[in-house]
Amino acid sequence: MFGQRLTRIIGPSLLVLSILLTGCTRSVGPMDWLGPVAGDQAEHQRWITWYLLYLGAAVFVFVEGWLLYSIIKFRRPLGPSVLPPQIHGHRTVEILWTVIPTLIVGAIAVPSVPAIFAFAQPPDEAGALRVEVLAHQWWWEFRYPDIVAGKTITVANELRIPVGRTVIATLSSADVIHSFWVPKLSGKVDVIPGRQKNQIWFNAREPGEYYGWCAEFCGTQHAQMRFRVKALAPAEFEAWVRARLSPPPEPQGAARQGYELFGARGCGGCHTVEGTPYQGKVGPNLTNIGERSTVAAGVLANDPDGRGLFRWIKNPQEVKPGAKMPNLGLSDADVGAIVAYLKTLK
Repeated sequence: MFGQRLTRIIGPSLLVLSILLTGCTRSVGPMDWLGPVAGDQAEHQRWITWYLLYLGAAVFVFVEGWLLYSIIKFRRPLGPSVLPPQIHGHRTVEILWTVIPTLIVGAIAVPSVPAIFAFAQPPDEAGALRVEVLAHQWWWEFRYPDIVAGKTITVANELRIPVGRTVIATLSSADVIHSFWVPKLSGKVDVIPGRQKNQIWFNAREPGEYYGWCAEFCGTQHAQMRFRVKALAPAEFEAWVRARLSPPPEPQGAARQGYELFGARGCGGCHTVEGTPYQGKVGPNLTNIGERSTVAAGVLANDPDGRGLFRWIKNPQEVKPGAKMPNLGLSDADVGAIVAYLKTLK
């Protein structure tokens, strides 16, 4: 009888535990923050997370093991109901259940508290690259203020940084609460409108492309508010800065027609293309749209033949319902010409 009862208790418990443990299998995706990472802050957070998981597992095994031992050893025998000995308090047990949780909390605090202070203070503040991050529904704006002789670079949805250099990002929002998160490089920090700007620092120890996401629900397209951090070798980053500060090429042929349509159909009223009369501030800066990996904040690939751009410009509401870019009702020929122009912006 007792064995049947114990089986009814342990069986479902093991089933639930096995289901939960399936979420702990090794992840290999670009948002995996428990596997190999590329930033100092992310490495520290990864280590603390695994430490706490192992500590929690040890506590679970001890508590559940003691519980099962007690159930088996002190089970009531079958037969007439007999009250067990009535004991009022147990000083040793009371001391243990006070001391042991205190030690567990201390074991959690020892690595966690220093990390909190370390995350708040950049390791190389004087030589850091400073970036301003402005979150929008549903895309990201990145500004490099005073990067060269008082000049500022503004990009959208793709942040380029030099390898081995600390990056200090100041975070603000143009509308609602968002959250900045690049799992391979850093933790997440909320981006809150109307309050003092939050700040986060991170670095990349090796070249690569690292995925970021908004980690705070911010509306219908929250899941499609993506961005990428591209870590470049220092010399490559400096070359990119010089190229980015150069005027765009003079459009020719179909690109020239697209350049004129860009202004005539109102695109320049919302978007900036530096070095041109188009200086709109509503939508993303398009000065380097031709070199970006994606369109519409990570929703479409910015493929060489322009299919992603074409689809986005033709009907943005079909791609990203609720986005603030309207459907302008352009003909396929006009969209093709505008795509040809935008692909020249690198």
